[in-house]
Amino acid sequence: MTGETPPQSAESLELVRVTDPDVLRQVWLNNKEHFAPDMLDELWLEKAALRTRLDLGPGVEHKIWILVPKGKGNDSSCILSSVHTYDRPGLMSHRSEGDKAGVELKDITVAYVLLVFTPREHRKKGYAKTTLRMLREHLANQTNPAIDLSFLYSSVGRDFYSASGWPAVQSRELVMEVPGLVFPELPVDTIGTKPCEPEDVTVSNLQVIMDRDIELLRSEMLRHALATPQGPLVAAIVPEARIFRGQLAIALFTNNKVIKVDKPITKIGVRLVDHDKPSGGDMFIIWTYHLQSKLLLILRVRYRTIHQLQCLLKEAMKEAQEWSIDKLVVWGLDDDHAIQATGIPNGDRTTAWSCIGHIRQDQDHKGTVLLANEAYIWGL
Repeated sequence: MTGETPPQSAESLELVRVTDPDVLRQVWLNNKEHFAPDMLDELWLEKAALRTRLDLGPGVEHKIWILVPKGKGNDSSCILSSVHTYDRPGLMSHRSEGDKAGVELKDITVAYVLLVFTPREHRKKGYAKTTLRMLREHLANQTNPAIDLSFLYSSVGRDFYSASGWPAVQSRELVMEVPGLVFPELPVDTIGTKPCEPEDVTVSNLQVIMDRDIELLRSEMLRHALATPQGPLVAAIVPEARIFRGQLAIALFTNNKVIKVDKPITKIGVRLVDHDKPSGGDMFIIWTYHLQSKLLLILRVRYRTIHQLQCLLKEAMKEAQEWSIDKLVVWGLDDDHAIQATGIPNGDRTTAWSCIGHIRQDQDHKGTVLLANEAYIWGL
């Protein structure tokens, strides 16, 4: 006799959404075992409450699901596994048929799946896979709103989530070691009559930048879809200022409450101001701070020329040095652009896989769905 409780059959289990505060608390404490084992419980719960309550915009809601024996509902003592989701507005290329045959963009809802966790005493019994299977079934049947696409990030390897219905998509990653990096020399270029000058991205000018970014993203996706009508579908999460403000709120909490650094965080990126078009939005870089890991992660970058890309990365490097950060990481940058701007080649991402799955059955999905801005949603 091992003393272990035998696993319960999937037929005797159900996935329910957490509504009870005590259950919510227990799920977050379970997560803490993996994500912050050395943090005080109350401090971790305060951070969890911040993440759960962030105002992320219309239609964006942090949902937490638990796998429990049928009939147990919101019972904190019966949690076998758990998972979190966000429903986010997105865009996807779409092949229309009939008299209006062609390619167009459609607004979709995207589910971001994260924080899959099984308590230690319930592991090796298939509960996490059952949780993910039931979640996929729920997403497939959800109607208000309907979910067209879901995705997640994993650091446990590609096979686990691929077997659970989220096929792995290998991503490209540029890792810049902050100390000692020397950028290649590039000729200076100008837009209009004067060189572009850097200006901090803050909460005050973020909305203007995002409005323009969304406009440009739509144009780019449509051009790509029209140029490759039989190619892979392209999806993107709609960039929203509230998400970046949420990232900033989490960074401020970590800075003030966890690391306890008095130095304020005053910006979340830099834009290059075109004096002929001061409204901006065409050239910027936005980051999030992971000060405990000494990492600056680039969430969004937009540029017209390699020189502008290099200028933006240099500004991010200055910020990393200001905070004694060791690494600056950019996902999804064009391979040639990465080498030209930094002298460093992209590599396959080593810390996580981007997994994309759950394409609705009524989609005209053929082959891979390309996620155009994967880093943007990461980390909430």
